[in-house]
Amino acid sequence: MHFVIDGNNVAFFRKKARNAELQGLLVVIQRLQQLGSVFPVVSSMLKYRIDDPQSLKASISKREVLETPPNTDSDRFILELATQLDAFLVSNDQYKEYKDLYSSAIDRRLPFMLVKSPTGEIMAIMPWIHRITEGNMENFPTKDVKETIKGST
Repeated sequence: MHFVIDGNNVAFFRKKARNAELQGLLVVIQRLQQLGSVFPVVSSMLKYRIDDPQSLKASISKREVLETPPNTDSDRFILELATQLDAFLVSNDQYKEYKDLYSSAIDRRLPFMLVKSPTGEIMAIMPWIHRITEGNMENFPTKDVKETIKGST
């Protein structure tokens, strides 16, 4: 099982944060590595807008995170990769402008939430994980998954 992660979307999850936050992206990566192959993708500009640029650069150097080439449409790159790998796409972006070109990848999009526990630990909330781990992929994604996400916000 493969997962392509829209790294910018995850890192900028907290819209009120000044910079993108690397920790949320790392939490999502770690959680999904338990289920299969993970391909986190970030734009070449993210390293200038993230709270821990050195750690992000190190992850890119170690090929733990993929960086799109400069002047590349990152969304298109992510959708193309997800299509080629027949991967699930972890993002809250709906990619409406790409629906005609990449409908199969967009149909496999999995929304997420990041929350802080009372102890300050960041947790990834992914209500659809149980469906994947149980192998119950019939009619996936379904309205109940989307409604669960909507109700959690």
